[in-house]
Amino acid sequence: MDRPAPDTFATKTDAEQWLVKIEAKILADEWIDPDAGKIAFGKYAGDWIDERPNLRPRTVELYGYLLRRHHADLRGQGPQRISR
Repeated sequence: MDRPAPDTFATKTDAEQWLVKIEAKILADEWIDPDAGKIAFGKYAGDWIDERPNLRPRTVELYGYLLRRHHADLRGQGPQRISR
């Protein structure tokens, strides 16, 4: 996923150093999306399924069923904070 840097940098070196730090956090599973919690769970889950073209049709069907069945519990609560 492409995401713009939060600021501009004085030099290209500064920007590259910032990027290396962020990439290290991502690889260490320590990075937290600053937009986390701003998306509704149903949209997130639907997008997650759509972004996985290698899922078997039966798996997509099952996930859709589970989402429809259990997502009702979250309706009306607004965006959900999603974490691993």
